[in-house]
Amino acid sequence: MKKILSIFILLSLVVFNACDPMEDIYDEIDETVDPVNAEVSFTFTTDDYATASGYAIKDAVTTDDTTNAENIEDMEAFNMYFTAEDYVPYVIEEAYGLLKDGSVATVTYNNYIGGLDYLDNFGSATAYELVDADYEAMGPGPGGYHNFSSYDEPED
Repeated sequence: MKKILSIFILLSLVVFNACDPMEDIYDEIDETVDPVNAEVSFTFTTDDYATASGYAIKDAVTTDDTTNAENIEDMEAFNMYFTAEDYVPYVIEEAYGLLKDGSVATVTYNNYIGGLDYLDNFGSATAYELVDADYEAMGPGPGGYHNFSSYDEPED
């Protein structure tokens, strides 16, 4: 009797473990989520910069790094410390997880290149229009044509 009970239990385990009623459904799902080779266009949004900033913060080592990483989200732009080349792939992976190697993504994003302090000089510049006497003061070459050349630069 003990032997028959053991065989019955063993047979039950084999039957129940050998049959997976969800196997067909799993196979169908796997077929529908195969990676695709595609061409996509992607423009960064506020949320995308926040995502990239989160990844950059994970890579930050110093407090300056953390500030620069947070600036990605605050300024909605990558910077020279945390570049788009390093963090765009993370955002694309989240947005298009099913792309496979060989796919092409055209990505539009902002890049902060730093303060352009020298542009402040142009705000205080005064206008001056050259007159014939200015050209003639440059000598017979440029004075005769009323223009500048590679030999007679405006700075001279």
